[in-house]
Amino acid sequence: MMTRSLLPPNTSPLERALEQSTARLGAVPFRLRDNWNPQTCPITLLPWLAWAVGVEEWDSTWPEQLQRDVVASTRAIRQQKGTPAAVKRALSAVGHPNAELIERSNSEWATFKVILTRPVSHVQAQLIRQRIENVKRVCCHLTALDFTSNPIKHNGTIKRDGTYSRGVV
Repeated sequence: MMTRSLLPPNTSPLERALEQSTARLGAVPFRLRDNWNPQTCPITLLPWLAWAVGVEEWDSTWPEQLQRDVVASTRAIRQQKGTPAAVKRALSAVGHPNAELIERSNSEWATFKVILTRPVSHVQAQLIRQRIENVKRVCCHLTALDFTSNPIKHNGTIKRDGTYSRGVV
């Protein structure tokens, strides 16, 4: 009987059984490259990918697309860490691509404020502050998250239950 085994003739029955049970693993579809791509990685493996690429904050309650965007932007953010571009990229990753960064706010050195294009809740503001804190220069200080130029509209989308402020967080 001719078999396609690489084991020598004196192998034990246990070794033969192991060979037969692992021979089917080659037929299992597994694309390692897809698991390292944030856009194609299975959602169950996304937190592990985030850990592997060095995401500094993670929340499993975020929407799936936000999680994928945060993982995808991590490499570029880490390369630019400590620059205004990194702050803008971090803001873009959490859903504020048009945020404006004003350096030397209040005419003081090493301070800046961020002007957002839409209102944010206190919880969202905390996430934005953490994200900025992780990428800004250590000597710089965020003075305000401001969205007074885009006030809360009375159209029923935001409830006045204390989760939103009126413009500066």
